Amino acid sequence: MDNTGKSSEITLLKDSEWERIEGTACRVIQFTPFASIENGKIKNAGLSKPYCAVTIECKDLPSITTGYVTHKIDFQHLWAVFKIRGVKEGEEVLIFWTYGDRHAGMFSAVFPKLVINVCHKNAYEYYPMPDKMSIQEWLNAIHPILELRPSK
Repeated sequence: MDNTGKSSEITLLKDSEWERIEGTACRVIQFTPFASIENGKIKNAGLSKPYCAVTIECKDLPSITTGYVTHKIDFQHLWAVFKIRGVKEGEEVLIFWTYGDRHAGMFSAVFPKLVINVCHKNAYEYYPMPDKMSIQEWLNAIHPILELRPSK
């Protein structure tokens, strides 16, 4: 069970599991680090375990889901949002899993995959775009306060 009282039976660890929500907005309910960052260096990270978990709500998944973050840069971005900057009252964090650089072929697995947006509260409700909303209204509603993108 997560802190909302809903059970999480689906887990996302490998790219093939994350792929099912590629490009879909997911609201982060909880950030659970297994490592930490001290003086710019990642500490307590085991070689065979994820850096952290994110409990997410995603309209393309049937229930609250746990996603495990295994890329160092994705973890650093999440740490920056949740532990350094903090999520303020009236904000929420949305993540989008992207396949990264598809042109990298078999090496695409080594690239970070998460786009992380700090948005105004309830931005998640505007995904996908409601029928009775203009594109400009929609863009205003989902415009991130802060966006962190994967870089190579």
